[in-house]
Amino acid sequence: MMRLILLFTFSIITLFNVMAQTTIPTATDNRSCQNAYLICDLGKVSQKFNESPCANISPFYYTFNYTLAGTNSIALNPSTLNGTYSYYGPFNSLADVCTSSTPSQTGSLTNTATIYLSNQAGFYLLMIQPTDCSGAVDFTITGDTGLDCTTTPEINTDCQTCITSFSPTPGKYMVSAWVKVKAAPFGTLTYTEPSLNISFLGSVSTFNLAPSGQIIDDWQRIESIITVPASATGINIELSVSSGVAFFDDIRFYPFDGSMMSYVYDPISLRLMAELDERNYATLYEYDEEGKLVRVKKETARGVMTIQENRDNIKKR
Repeated sequence: MMRLILLFTFSIITLFNVMAQTTIPTATDNRSCQNAYLICDLGKVSQKFNESPCANISPFYYTFNYTLAGTNSIALNPSTLNGTYSYYGPFNSLADVCTSSTPSQTGSLTNTATIYLSNQAGFYLLMIQPTDCSGAVDFTITGDTGLDCTTTPEINTDCQTCITSFSPTPGKYMVSAWVKVKAAPFGTLTYTEPSLNISFLGSVSTFNLAPSGQIIDDWQRIESIITVPASATGINIELSVSSGVAFFDDIRFYPFDGSMMSYVYDPISLRLMAELDERNYATLYEYDEEGKLVRVKKETARGVMTIQENRDNIKKR
């Protein structure tokens, strides 16, 4: 089966405004308030830096958007880093974070002390001024602080970990995927290790989706209907494997009363290599060296079947 393979070993993907265990790229853009990095993780954000040559070290800027009030919800953990910090806020909008010159919290950074940043609902700006030429700083977010990145930024923010376009409204959705267990024992009839788990912020509803049906060319399908509750403020989609290594592919999440088709093209020749129908079954296209279509195969619940085959013969003189 021709599939674009994603490898996951106990991996977690979190969608709809949060993403866990993320490393910010080497900071070059968030050296000004106007380019402050918008943090929206519920896990741990780490930034490493190395100034060369070591002169006039620029500060780093970070923005937080809290939708819930809380205290001591962000721990600033310097690691081989010394300097100072200034914390501004709360503000009513992201556009206001660069308008105040009076910080609400200040202090010194040492690589042995943890700084706790308090917060109320609103937007905040954090400025870190290192005095070391190199080091690292971690932001450890504890609990559900209501960090949010769905608000359209009024200033230029570099938030590569934010997934703001995926915001499913309450209702029924179809979820499907294909999974494959690496080095599965011969004769395996179903995979019990991989699963697709869905939970919600603001709701106790959970869905643990396991593969079912026939294994087709070492792949087994996950397909189920789920309901996004009206009280949900976020959604977590976890690709999980209880042991070993599993591959996930062709992951879909779309409205129950909708329809979805997918197409796969060769990146070099741009030929259509496969199309996936409404049930996430693939039709595979095979070509000869001249680019002529020679075979069409179709995935079905009973396996892969050849539905069309072309042969060209040139008579020798």
